[in-house]
Amino acid sequence: MPGITFSVTNYGSYTASSRPPIIDPTGVATMRIGRSTEEPGAGNGGIVRCSPRPLSLNFDHRLIDGAAGEQFAERLKALLGNPDTLLLELR
Repeated sequence: MPGITFSVTNYGSYTASSRPPIIDPTGVATMRIGRSTEEPGAGNGGIVRCSPRPLSLNFDHRLIDGAAGEQFAERLKALLGNPDTLLLELR
């Protein structure tokens, strides 16, 4: 895609989860979405079943400062962790 700036790729059908995403030559950043796995977690005052989905972000540091990239990642994590907030942000 010409002129792309941010791409999202899915590697959920593969088992590898720790590899960093590759930035498109015309892009600035890439986010990889991994396969969710069931594991125990804390919630509702006890142990609950959760299915975390790993996300991996890679930024071109010639264009995006590491601190700004980290702020984006933290905001994305907060929005995805609370879907009600995400819906309010979209309005």
